[in-house]
Amino acid sequence: MIGILGGDVMRRLWLIVMFLIGCLSVHAVGAKTPIQFMFWGPVGGEGDLWLEIVNEFNRTHPDVEVEPLHTPSGFENKLITMIAGGAPPDVFCLEEEPYATFVRGGVLLDLTERFRRDFDERRYNQVALRFLNYDGRYYALPWDLGVGILFHNVSLLESVGLTMPPVDFTWDVFLENAKKMTRDFDGDGRSDQWGFRVVSSFRSTSIYFIWGSGGDLVDDPVKPTRSTVTEPRALRGLQFVQDLVFQHGVAPALGTPQPSFVRGDLGMERNGAWNFANYRSQISDFEWDVTFFPRHPEIPQSGGYLGPDNIAISVDSPYPDQAWEFIKFVIGSKGQQMLASGGRSVPALSEAIRYFIRPDAPPRNDRVLLAGIEGYGRVVPRLADFRQMEQEWTPQNTAMLRGELSPEALAHRIKEITERYLGLGQ
Repeated sequence: MIGILGGDVMRRLWLIVMFLIGCLSVHAVGAKTPIQFMFWGPVGGEGDLWLEIVNEFNRTHPDVEVEPLHTPSGFENKLITMIAGGAPPDVFCLEEEPYATFVRGGVLLDLTERFRRDFDERRYNQVALRFLNYDGRYYALPWDLGVGILFHNVSLLESVGLTMPPVDFTWDVFLENAKKMTRDFDGDGRSDQWGFRVVSSFRSTSIYFIWGSGGDLVDDPVKPTRSTVTEPRALRGLQFVQDLVFQHGVAPALGTPQPSFVRGDLGMERNGAWNFANYRSQISDFEWDVTFFPRHPEIPQSGGYLGPDNIAISVDSPYPDQAWEFIKFVIGSKGQQMLASGGRSVPALSEAIRYFIRPDAPPRNDRVLLAGIEGYGRVVPRLADFRQMEQEWTPQNTAMLRGELSPEALAHRIKEITERYLGLGQ
Protein backbone atom coordinates (compact mmCIF):
# COMPACT_ATOMS: atom_id res chain seq x y z
CA MET A 1 0.00 0.00 0.00
CA ILE A 2 2.85 2.37 0.81
CA GLY A 3 4.41 1.71 -2.56
CA ILE A 4 1.14 2.47 -4.35
CA LEU A 5 0.37 5.73 -2.53
CA GLY A 6 3.91 6.99 -2.02
CA GLY A 7 5.59 8.16 1.16
CA ASP A 8 4.48 11.83 0.99
CA VAL A 9 0.84 10.86 0.57
CA MET A 10 1.04 8.46 3.48
CA ARG A 11 2.60 11.12 5.71
CA ARG A 12 -0.19 13.54 4.82
CA LEU A 13 -2.84 10.92 5.58
CA TRP A 14 -1.13 10.17 8.86
CA LEU A 15 -1.15 13.87 9.81
CA ILE A 16 -4.83 14.13 8.93
CA VAL A 17 -5.65 11.07 11.04
CA MET A 18 -3.66 12.43 13.98
CA PHE A 19 -5.40 15.81 13.64
CA LEU A 20 -8.82 14.16 13.72
CA ILE A 21 -7.86 12.06 16.73
CA GLY A 22 -6.67 15.21 18.47
CA CYS A 23 -9.93 16.95 17.72
CA LEU A 24 -11.90 14.01 19.09
CA SER A 25 -9.74 13.97 22.20
CA VAL A 26 -10.31 17.68 22.79
CA HIS A 27 -14.05 17.14 22.35
CA ALA A 28 -14.00 14.21 24.77
CA VAL A 29 -12.23 16.28 27.40
CA GLY A 30 -14.88 18.98 27.18
CA ALA A 31 -17.87 16.60 27.11
CA LYS A 32 -19.98 15.62 30.10
CA THR A 33 -20.64 11.96 30.86
CA PRO A 34 -24.43 11.41 30.65
CA ILE A 35 -26.06 9.60 33.58
CA GLN A 36 -29.76 8.78 33.52
CA PHE A 37 -31.52 8.94 36.91
CA MET A 38 -35.00 7.49 37.38
CA PHE A 39 -37.08 8.68 40.33
CA TRP A 40 -40.65 8.96 41.57
CA GLY A 41 -42.65 11.69 43.34
CA PRO A 42 -45.56 13.96 42.41
CA VAL A 43 -45.17 17.19 40.51
CA GLY A 44 -45.23 19.98 43.05
CA GLY A 45 -43.83 17.65 45.70
CA GLU A 46 -41.02 15.13 45.87
CA GLY A 47 -40.67 15.01 42.10
CA ASP A 48 -39.80 18.71 41.98
CA LEU A 49 -37.35 18.30 44.83
CA TRP A 50 -35.48 15.61 42.91
CA LEU A 51 -35.22 17.95 39.95
CA GLU A 52 -33.67 20.58 42.22
CA ILE A 53 -31.14 18.02 43.46
CA VAL A 54 -30.28 17.00 39.90
CA ASN A 55 -29.83 20.64 38.90
CA GLU A 56 -27.58 21.34 41.88
CA PHE A 57 -25.46 18.29 41.15
CA ASN A 58 -25.09 19.23 37.49
CA ARG A 59 -24.13 22.77 38.46
CA THR A 60 -21.39 21.60 40.83
CA HIS A 61 -20.09 18.63 38.82
CA PRO A 62 -18.89 19.86 35.40
CA ASP A 63 -17.83 16.42 34.17
CA VAL A 64 -21.18 14.63 34.67
CA GLU A 65 -24.63 15.45 33.31
CA VAL A 66 -27.49 13.72 35.14
CA GLU A 67 -30.51 13.34 32.89
CA PRO A 68 -33.71 13.14 35.01
CA LEU A 69 -36.28 10.47 34.22
CA HIS A 70 -39.27 11.49 36.32
CA THR A 71 -41.78 8.65 36.71
CA PRO A 72 -44.56 9.76 39.09
CA SER A 73 -46.74 6.68 38.52
CA GLY A 74 -46.10 3.05 37.62
CA PHE A 75 -42.50 3.47 38.68
CA GLU A 76 -41.58 -0.09 39.60
CA ASN A 77 -43.26 -1.68 36.59
CA LYS A 78 -41.55 0.73 34.22
CA LEU A 79 -38.18 0.13 35.88
CA ILE A 80 -38.58 -3.64 35.57
CA THR A 81 -39.57 -3.24 31.92
CA MET A 82 -36.49 -1.13 31.19
CA ILE A 83 -34.20 -3.63 32.91
CA ALA A 84 -35.79 -6.56 31.08
CA GLY A 85 -35.41 -4.68 27.79
CA GLY A 86 -31.70 -4.17 28.34
CA ALA A 87 -31.95 -0.39 28.73
CA PRO A 88 -31.97 0.31 32.47
CA PRO A 89 -31.30 3.79 33.86
CA ASP A 90 -27.83 4.21 35.33
CA VAL A 91 -29.16 5.25 38.73
CA PHE A 92 -32.62 4.72 40.17
CA CYS A 93 -34.63 4.92 43.37
CA LEU A 94 -35.70 1.65 44.96
CA GLU A 95 -38.16 0.92 47.77
CA GLU A 96 -37.34 -1.61 50.45
CA GLU A 97 -39.96 -4.19 49.44
CA PRO A 98 -38.42 -5.24 46.08
CA TYR A 99 -34.80 -4.86 47.25
CA ALA A 100 -34.18 -8.58 47.78
CA THR A 101 -35.81 -9.36 44.43
CA PHE A 102 -33.44 -7.01 42.61
CA VAL A 103 -30.41 -8.33 44.49
CA ARG A 104 -31.32 -11.93 43.71
CA GLY A 105 -31.82 -10.95 40.07
CA GLY A 106 -28.25 -9.63 39.85
CA VAL A 107 -29.28 -6.25 38.44
CA LEU A 108 -27.74 -4.00 41.14
CA LEU A 109 -24.11 -2.93 41.30
CA ASP A 110 -22.28 -3.80 44.52
CA LEU A 111 -21.63 -0.47 46.26
CA THR A 112 -19.90 -1.82 49.36
CA GLU A 113 -16.31 -0.76 48.73
CA ARG A 114 -17.31 2.65 47.43
CA PHE A 115 -19.60 3.29 50.41
CA ARG A 116 -17.05 2.22 53.02
CA ARG A 117 -14.28 4.16 51.31
CA ASP A 118 -16.17 7.44 51.09
CA PHE A 119 -18.52 7.39 54.10
CA ASP A 120 -18.72 6.47 57.77
CA GLU A 121 -21.47 3.87 58.19
CA ARG A 122 -22.03 4.97 61.79
CA ARG A 123 -23.45 8.30 60.59
CA TYR A 124 -26.45 6.61 58.96
CA ASN A 125 -29.57 5.01 60.38
CA GLN A 126 -28.51 1.55 61.47
CA VAL A 127 -31.93 -0.08 61.02
CA ALA A 128 -31.89 0.90 57.35
CA LEU A 129 -28.29 -0.22 56.84
CA ARG A 130 -28.93 -3.57 58.51
CA PHE A 131 -31.85 -4.16 56.16
CA LEU A 132 -29.75 -3.29 53.10
CA ASN A 133 -26.72 -5.30 54.23
CA TYR A 134 -27.19 -8.41 52.13
CA ASP A 135 -24.68 -11.06 53.22
CA GLY A 136 -22.21 -8.32 54.09
CA ARG A 137 -22.71 -6.34 50.88
CA TYR A 138 -24.63 -3.16 50.02
CA TYR A 139 -26.42 -3.11 46.66
CA ALA A 140 -28.39 0.06 47.44
CA LEU A 141 -28.06 2.84 50.00
CA PRO A 142 -30.75 4.72 51.92
CA TRP A 143 -31.68 8.33 51.27
CA ASP A 144 -34.96 8.44 53.22
CA LEU A 145 -36.51 6.75 56.25
CA GLY A 146 -40.22 6.09 55.75
CA VAL A 147 -41.26 6.38 59.40
CA GLY A 148 -44.79 5.25 60.32
CA ILE A 149 -46.17 7.06 63.37
CA LEU A 150 -49.43 8.08 65.06
CA PHE A 151 -51.07 11.44 64.32
CA HIS A 152 -53.34 13.10 66.91
CA ASN A 153 -56.03 15.74 66.52
CA VAL A 154 -55.03 17.84 69.54
CA SER A 155 -58.11 20.02 69.27
CA LEU A 156 -60.39 16.97 69.54
CA LEU A 157 -58.44 15.74 72.55
CA GLU A 158 -58.85 19.06 74.30
CA SER A 159 -62.55 19.27 73.41
CA VAL A 160 -63.21 16.16 75.52
CA GLY A 161 -60.98 17.24 78.40
CA LEU A 162 -57.83 15.34 77.40
CA THR A 163 -54.27 16.45 76.82
CA MET A 164 -51.75 15.33 74.25
CA PRO A 165 -50.08 12.10 75.44
CA PRO A 166 -46.28 11.79 75.66
CA VAL A 167 -44.38 10.64 72.60
CA ASP A 168 -44.02 7.16 74.12
CA PHE A 169 -47.35 6.03 75.60
CA THR A 170 -49.33 2.87 76.31
CA TRP A 171 -52.39 1.07 75.00
CA ASP A 172 -54.33 2.04 78.13
CA VAL A 173 -53.99 5.75 77.41
CA PHE A 174 -54.57 5.17 73.69
CA LEU A 175 -57.83 3.31 74.35
CA GLU A 176 -59.09 5.84 76.90
CA ASN A 177 -58.45 8.69 74.45
CA ALA A 178 -60.06 6.79 71.55
CA LYS A 179 -63.19 6.10 73.61
CA LYS A 180 -63.64 9.72 74.65
CA MET A 181 -63.14 11.04 71.13
CA THR A 182 -65.68 8.61 69.62
CA ARG A 183 -68.95 10.56 69.62
CA ASP A 184 -72.52 10.22 68.37
CA PHE A 185 -73.66 13.82 68.06
CA ASP A 186 -77.14 13.31 66.57
CA GLY A 187 -78.21 10.38 68.75
CA ASP A 188 -78.93 8.01 65.88
CA GLY A 189 -76.82 5.24 67.39
CA ARG A 190 -74.00 5.67 64.88
CA SER A 191 -70.77 7.48 65.66
CA ASP A 192 -70.14 10.71 63.78
CA GLN A 193 -66.62 11.10 65.13
CA TRP A 194 -64.13 8.29 65.73
CA GLY A 195 -61.11 7.80 67.93
CA PHE A 196 -59.16 5.66 65.46
CA ARG A 197 -59.36 4.03 62.03
CA VAL A 198 -58.13 0.62 60.88
CA VAL A 199 -57.17 -0.20 57.29
CA SER A 200 -57.14 -3.41 55.29
CA SER A 201 -53.38 -3.69 54.71
CA PHE A 202 -51.75 -5.96 57.29
CA ARG A 203 -48.69 -3.74 57.62
CA SER A 204 -50.66 -0.50 57.83
CA THR A 205 -52.41 -1.26 61.12
CA SER A 206 -52.15 -4.83 62.42
CA ILE A 207 -48.36 -5.12 62.34
CA TYR A 208 -48.07 -1.97 64.49
CA PHE A 209 -50.06 -3.56 67.28
CA ILE A 210 -48.02 -6.76 66.98
CA TRP A 211 -44.83 -4.70 67.38
CA GLY A 212 -46.40 -2.70 70.19
CA SER A 213 -47.19 -5.95 71.96
CA GLY A 214 -43.58 -7.11 71.77
CA GLY A 215 -44.20 -9.58 68.95
CA ASP A 216 -43.16 -9.73 65.32
CA LEU A 217 -44.09 -11.33 62.04
CA VAL A 218 -40.85 -13.32 61.71
CA ASP A 219 -37.91 -14.31 63.88
CA ASP A 220 -35.46 -12.04 62.03
CA PRO A 221 -36.61 -9.52 59.40
CA VAL A 222 -33.21 -9.52 57.66
CA LYS A 223 -32.74 -13.29 57.53
CA PRO A 224 -36.13 -14.77 58.41
CA THR A 225 -36.36 -18.51 58.94
CA ARG A 226 -39.85 -18.85 60.44
CA SER A 227 -42.96 -16.86 61.20
CA THR A 228 -43.61 -15.86 64.82
CA VAL A 229 -47.04 -14.32 64.25
CA THR A 230 -48.85 -17.11 66.13
CA GLU A 231 -46.85 -16.58 69.32
CA PRO A 232 -48.65 -15.10 72.37
CA ARG A 233 -47.40 -11.51 72.13
CA ALA A 234 -48.25 -11.26 68.45
CA LEU A 235 -51.70 -12.73 69.08
CA ARG A 236 -52.24 -10.20 71.85
CA GLY A 237 -51.58 -7.40 69.39
CA LEU A 238 -54.00 -8.81 66.80
CA GLN A 239 -56.70 -9.27 69.44
CA PHE A 240 -56.29 -5.68 70.57
CA VAL A 241 -56.72 -4.23 67.08
CA GLN A 242 -59.83 -6.33 66.40
CA ASP A 243 -61.27 -5.31 69.77
CA LEU A 244 -60.93 -1.66 68.80
CA VAL A 245 -63.66 -2.29 66.23
CA PHE A 246 -65.93 -4.92 67.76
CA GLN A 247 -65.51 -4.69 71.53
CA HIS A 248 -64.63 -1.06 72.21
CA GLY A 249 -66.32 0.48 69.19
CA VAL A 250 -63.71 3.21 68.74
CA ALA A 251 -62.92 2.43 65.08
CA PRO A 252 -65.42 1.86 62.27
CA ALA A 253 -65.56 -1.57 60.67
CA LEU A 254 -64.20 -1.91 57.16
CA GLY A 255 -66.89 -1.48 54.54
CA THR A 256 -68.68 1.25 56.52
CA PRO A 257 -68.30 5.05 56.11
CA GLN A 258 -64.81 6.08 57.18
CA PRO A 259 -63.65 9.23 58.99
CA SER A 260 -60.86 11.50 57.75
CA PHE A 261 -58.08 13.04 59.75
CA VAL A 262 -57.90 16.06 57.42
CA ARG A 263 -61.67 16.54 57.63
CA GLY A 264 -61.43 16.62 61.43
CA ASP A 265 -63.71 13.74 62.45
CA LEU A 266 -60.88 11.33 63.34
CA GLY A 267 -58.94 11.59 66.59
CA MET A 268 -55.90 9.43 65.79
CA GLU A 269 -54.49 8.12 62.53
CA ARG A 270 -51.61 5.88 61.56
CA ASN A 271 -49.62 7.65 58.89
CA GLY A 272 -46.05 8.65 58.15
CA ALA A 273 -43.66 11.53 58.69
CA TRP A 274 -43.76 11.94 54.90
CA ASN A 275 -47.19 13.55 55.41
CA PHE A 276 -45.97 16.47 57.54
CA ALA A 277 -45.71 18.81 54.57
CA ASN A 278 -49.13 17.79 53.23
CA TYR A 279 -50.90 18.26 56.55
CA ARG A 280 -49.25 21.64 57.12
CA SER A 281 -50.91 22.86 53.94
CA GLN A 282 -54.17 20.92 54.23
CA ILE A 283 -55.06 21.47 57.91
CA SER A 284 -55.73 24.94 59.22
CA ASP A 285 -58.76 24.64 61.53
CA PHE A 286 -57.35 22.36 64.24
CA GLU A 287 -54.07 21.55 65.97
CA TRP A 288 -52.31 18.26 65.34
CA ASP A 289 -49.25 16.49 66.70
CA VAL A 290 -47.54 13.09 66.56
CA THR A 291 -46.29 10.28 68.81
CA PHE A 292 -44.82 6.86 68.45
CA PHE A 293 -47.37 4.11 68.07
CA PRO A 294 -48.66 2.97 71.48
CA ARG A 295 -47.30 -0.09 73.25
CA HIS A 296 -48.54 -2.65 75.74
CA PRO A 297 -47.70 -1.51 79.30
CA GLU A 298 -45.24 -4.35 79.88
CA ILE A 299 -43.23 -3.59 76.72
CA PRO A 300 -40.44 -1.04 77.33
CA GLN A 301 -40.02 0.11 73.72
CA SER A 302 -42.74 0.84 71.20
CA GLY A 303 -42.19 -0.28 67.63
CA GLY A 304 -43.29 1.15 64.32
CA TYR A 305 -42.65 0.92 60.63
CA LEU A 306 -39.40 2.10 59.10
CA GLY A 307 -39.27 1.65 55.34
CA PRO A 308 -36.07 3.04 53.84
CA ASP A 309 -36.21 4.47 50.34
CA ASN A 310 -32.94 3.76 48.58
CA ILE A 311 -30.80 4.57 45.58
CA ALA A 312 -28.91 2.07 43.42
CA ILE A 313 -26.76 1.76 40.29
CA SER A 314 -27.55 -0.64 37.47
CA VAL A 315 -24.96 -3.38 37.13
CA ASP A 316 -25.06 -2.65 33.37
CA SER A 317 -24.31 1.05 33.66
CA PRO A 318 -21.37 1.95 31.39
CA TYR A 319 -20.44 4.76 33.80
CA PRO A 320 -20.43 3.32 37.33
CA ASP A 321 -17.87 5.80 38.68
CA GLN A 322 -19.83 8.80 37.46
CA ALA A 323 -23.06 7.23 38.72
CA TRP A 324 -21.41 6.82 42.12
CA GLU A 325 -20.57 10.53 42.14
CA PHE A 326 -24.28 11.27 41.94
CA ILE A 327 -25.13 8.80 44.71
CA LYS A 328 -22.39 10.36 46.83
CA PHE A 329 -24.12 13.69 46.40
CA VAL A 330 -27.58 12.31 47.26
CA ILE A 331 -26.55 10.52 50.46
CA GLY A 332 -23.91 13.09 51.40
CA SER A 333 -24.39 16.19 53.53
CA LYS A 334 -25.67 18.51 50.79
CA GLY A 335 -28.10 16.07 49.20
CA GLN A 336 -29.46 14.92 52.55
CA GLN A 337 -29.92 18.51 53.65
CA MET A 338 -31.86 19.30 50.47
CA LEU A 339 -34.08 16.22 50.85
CA ALA A 340 -34.75 16.96 54.53
CA SER A 341 -35.49 20.64 53.90
CA GLY A 342 -38.19 19.61 51.44
CA GLY A 343 -40.23 18.42 54.41
CA ARG A 344 -41.25 15.02 52.99
CA SER A 345 -38.18 12.86 53.59
CA VAL A 346 -36.61 11.98 56.92
CA PRO A 347 -32.96 11.71 55.85
CA ALA A 348 -30.97 8.53 56.41
CA LEU A 349 -27.94 10.61 57.40
CA SER A 350 -28.60 11.15 61.10
CA GLU A 351 -26.98 14.57 61.34
CA ALA A 352 -29.23 15.91 58.56
CA ILE A 353 -32.48 15.19 60.44
CA ARG A 354 -32.31 18.66 61.97
CA TYR A 355 -33.14 20.11 58.55
CA PHE A 356 -36.40 18.15 58.49
CA ILE A 357 -37.58 19.74 61.74
CA ARG A 358 -39.67 22.91 61.51
CA PRO A 359 -39.78 24.81 64.84
CA ASP A 360 -42.31 27.24 63.37
CA ALA A 361 -44.82 24.61 62.21
CA PRO A 362 -46.53 21.47 63.50
CA PRO A 363 -45.92 18.90 64.78
CA ARG A 364 -44.43 20.04 68.06
CA ASN A 365 -43.12 16.57 68.93
CA ASP A 366 -41.09 16.09 65.76
CA ARG A 367 -37.70 16.71 67.37
CA VAL A 368 -38.25 14.25 70.24
CA LEU A 369 -39.84 11.64 68.00
CA LEU A 370 -37.16 11.74 65.34
CA ALA A 371 -34.43 11.53 67.95
CA GLY A 372 -35.79 8.11 68.91
CA ILE A 373 -36.11 6.56 65.46
CA GLU A 374 -33.19 4.19 65.94
CA GLY A 375 -34.89 2.26 68.73
CA TYR A 376 -38.41 2.60 67.37
CA GLY A 377 -37.94 1.54 63.76
CA ARG A 378 -39.02 -1.92 62.61
CA VAL A 379 -38.76 -3.34 59.10
CA VAL A 380 -40.82 -5.88 57.20
CA PRO A 381 -39.23 -9.20 56.16
CA ARG A 382 -36.57 -8.96 53.48
CA LEU A 383 -37.95 -11.47 51.01
CA ALA A 384 -37.53 -11.74 47.26
CA ASP A 385 -41.27 -12.41 46.96
CA PHE A 386 -42.50 -9.74 49.34
CA ARG A 387 -44.96 -8.09 46.94
CA GLN A 388 -46.71 -11.41 46.26
CA MET A 389 -46.74 -12.32 49.93
CA GLU A 390 -48.36 -9.02 50.88
CA GLN A 391 -51.08 -9.48 48.27
CA GLU A 392 -52.05 -12.67 50.08
CA TRP A 393 -51.91 -11.10 53.55
CA THR A 394 -54.32 -8.26 52.84
CA PRO A 395 -57.59 -10.15 52.20
CA GLN A 396 -56.97 -12.25 55.31
CA ASN A 397 -56.37 -9.15 57.43
CA THR A 398 -59.48 -7.55 55.93
CA ALA A 399 -61.53 -10.57 56.98
CA MET A 400 -60.33 -10.18 60.59
CA LEU A 401 -61.18 -6.48 60.63
CA ARG A 402 -64.65 -7.32 59.34
CA GLY A 403 -65.15 -9.88 62.09
CA GLU A 404 -65.07 -12.82 59.70
CA LEU A 405 -61.85 -14.28 61.13
CA SER A 406 -60.58 -14.52 64.69
CA PRO A 407 -57.12 -13.15 65.45
CA GLU A 408 -55.91 -16.74 65.94
CA ALA A 409 -57.27 -17.81 62.56
CA LEU A 410 -55.70 -14.79 60.89
CA ALA A 411 -52.35 -15.48 62.56
CA HIS A 412 -52.29 -19.06 61.31
CA ARG A 413 -53.13 -17.95 57.76
CA ILE A 414 -50.46 -15.24 57.85
CA LYS A 415 -47.98 -17.81 59.18
CA GLU A 416 -48.83 -20.27 56.39
CA ILE A 417 -48.46 -17.61 53.71
CA THR A 418 -45.21 -16.24 55.13
CA GLU A 419 -43.53 -19.60 55.66
CA ARG A 420 -44.56 -20.75 52.20
CA TYR A 421 -42.65 -17.80 50.77
CA LEU A 422 -39.79 -18.37 53.16
CA GLY A 423 -39.42 -21.81 51.69
CA LEU A 424 -39.56 -20.51 48.11
CA GLY A 425 -37.56 -17.32 48.52
CA GLN A 426 -34.69 -17.24 50.98
